[in-house]
Amino acid sequence: MKLNFLFCSVVVWQDTVMSLSGPILCHFLFGDLVESEIINVYMIIMQKQSLQHGFEIYCMDTMVQKEVLTKLEQHGKRSMKMQIHHFLMNDRWHWFLLVYKRDEGIFKLWNSMHDPFSVGKAKVYTKFLAASIRHLWGFDLVSEPVLREPCRQQGATLDCGIYACMWLECLARDTDEIWSYAQNVKMDTYRARLAATILSDENGLLKNKFE
Repeated sequence: MKLNFLFCSVVVWQDTVMSLSGPILCHFLFGDLVESEIINVYMIIMQKQSLQHGFEIYCMDTMVQKEVLTKLEQHGKRSMKMQIHHFLMNDRWHWFLLVYKRDEGIFKLWNSMHDPFSVGKAKVYTKFLAASIRHLWGFDLVSEPVLREPCRQQGATLDCGIYACMWLECLARDTDEIWSYAQNVKMDTYRARLAATILSDENGLLKNKFE
């Protein structure tokens, strides 16, 4: 019981506003579905890495996105200030990546399992963003159509969240090497890469405990 308590109390990543527990990362590493906590931490790390490559990506917390989408579907409200470019979104337990390409002025959908429900969810969100930004700053975004980006498909697996995280890294680094890597890497290998990235980050357990 004491060992179990100590294991549950381990924090493997932490900053001033967010933390990730050891059990969540451990379960993910050994085959469980990716959780929102892991994705939120990974988005923070990818944002920092994009700065190292000369630009910056912006991401929204997945729990905030779910709350916004729920309110939109229930009440149709259009009143929240945002400056976000990348949205790792969840629709009925399926993860996909919605990206606003500022240089092109369009939204793109990265989806490892294309289905009309995810497309519909993305369109609801882009309309909301376009209306909000137009109202707040007078800047027009093209909210439709949402362009589907050709990308690897997950097949008969439950790895959608890992695919979405992988594409987020590709966009954060945006090098020929990382795009080529993403075309061929096995998802179990990327699962390990994702966990190692979190642990070795400046706020991760390995960086803080063993260096």
